[in-house]
Amino acid sequence: MVPAASLADVFDIPPATRFAGHAHEGLHFCAVLAGGFTETVGRDVAVATPGILRVSPSARHDIRFGPDGARCLLVEVGPQDAAALRRPLRSSAFMTDAWLAALARRLERELSAFDQRSAAQDLVLEILAQVTRRELGRPPGPPPPWLLESRDRLADEWRNPPSAGTLALAAGVHRVHLVRSFRDHFGCTLRGYVRRHRLAQAAKLLSSTDLPLSRVAAESGFADQAHLTRTLRRAIGITPLSLRQTRARPVSGLLPFNTRGTVVR
Repeated sequence: MVPAASLADVFDIPPATRFAGHAHEGLHFCAVLAGGFTETVGRDVAVATPGILRVSPSARHDIRFGPDGARCLLVEVGPQDAAALRRPLRSSAFMTDAWLAALARRLERELSAFDQRSAAQDLVLEILAQVTRRELGRPPGPPPPWLLESRDRLADEWRNPPSAGTLALAAGVHRVHLVRSFRDHFGCTLRGYVRRHRLAQAAKLLSSTDLPLSRVAAESGFADQAHLTRTLRRAIGITPLSLRQTRARPVSGLLPFNTRGTVVR
């Protein structure tokens, strides 16, 4: 049975497993995280290795896993999200794309953290949006008014940001279309945009106050001090304490935003 909403999970497949000729009820994506498999559709044979995302419609196919088995991320696409792809796929498509592979790895990590399910759902939508973007292959024009309004709302509500579904409902567009359009026009994900605001707030507090790091994290919208430390180190390569010690110098890698979400140069 096809899920109403898009779902994701990670599976470890034993060595030499074979899924003989079978079909799926709906569209699904399979990202190979380790190992690999060979897929046969009619006379066409393709090999999936780590870093490849397979987009598969309901066509009948045969899959054989190699001697090492495989670890795969499976995303079952709900019918509403599948409709956002616009161009139905009749056969499997194999995508080799560093950004999609990175998204799959991030989603694998989020799925292992039970307190990060909302983040996992956002990443599922981002994968859908990126696949759609590659299928359509159209460069973006000027951002439409509804997208600017969505961005401004994120800029104003970064401490408790609305979900992609909430923004899409207010804008009157599909949530996958919103996620895809946001990245196309603004160069980052919804979550990445919110993270940027939180980092900017943390940098401001670290540079201008002596608040404890736990308080800085809370005031900046992070779950705790460890979350702030991980995010800051990943963004600009230093810890909150190191940033505080350099308060007299400007922080490279962080661009300040005004209240409308526009980068202040």
